[in-house]
Amino acid sequence: AGVAEYRQIRERLYGSGLYDFRPHTLNIAGNDMRERRRMAEALAFHRLNAEMFPENADVQSWAGQTAQMSGDAALPASYYRKALQIDPAHPAALRGLGEVKK
Repeated sequence: AGVAEYRQIRERLYGSGLYDFRPHTLNIAGNDMRERRRMAEALAFHRLNAEMFPENADVQSWAGQTAQMSGDAALPASYYRKALQIDPAHPAALRGLGEVKK
């Protein structure tokens, strides 16, 4: 529900200055869900962030971290690889990819 609401608000108000649509906003929402142990919702927010900001290495790495924490076996590596395509020296993506390959 939160993802759908975000999409509606962004569609109507992007560029108005009323809301912060930068990557960190969705990261905060996803991390809040992670802290509450609501992993499906956390992953949904981080996946949305990765969709909205496909060229942001941090965003891709955050999605990988959440996918990894949710217990997904294959998804984290794809996000870490995407982060490394953008920034080959991204420390969190390098570390995460190393962890999921073990």
